[in-house]
Amino acid sequence: AASKIDGFAMLPAVNTGQCISNYIAQNIGAGNQMRVKKGVRAALVMTTGFSIVLMLCIHLGAGTFMHLFAVGEEALKQGARFLKIQSSFYILFSIMHVLNGVLIGEGRAKMSLAGSILSFCALQVPVAVILSAVMGVIGIWVAAPIGWFGGMLLRIVFIRQTYLQRRDGLSNGGRN
Repeated sequence: AASKIDGFAMLPAVNTGQCISNYIAQNIGAGNQMRVKKGVRAALVMTTGFSIVLMLCIHLGAGTFMHLFAVGEEALKQGARFLKIQSSFYILFSIMHVLNGVLIGEGRAKMSLAGSILSFCALQVPVAVILSAVMGVIGIWVAAPIGWFGGMLLRIVFIRQTYLQRRDGLSNGGRN
């Protein structure tokens, strides 16, 4: 039940990431780099705003949302805890998805895939194993935001690399 609520709350970030990839590709194709920058900023502001609103709604109503699924008292309590932990990090998740859309829109889908694999397989799963031994199930819940943070950082590095390559290509007459 908590995962369904969590998944629903993540939809704005996922969909904005998909939307920004088309926007980026169209504006790169049109040679309008200024619109790319403005669009990325707007997407980051929009998803951050959605994340804050969703986090507040979940923090204030996690128990109520869990009651919609008519779960038992212990499941209700644990589900509400899960939702409060996860939603506290929706901003990271949102930024990661917007940046993922930027990479895809720039034609760097392999970097997007690498970022997803590395953040999940190399970070989130091992952290979940380690933290679950120390913190129990809460360690597994905390591992997801840690993976999101790693995924966000990887995407920032990849985008920065793309920007530097593009800048150097323009400064040397288009030769890379």
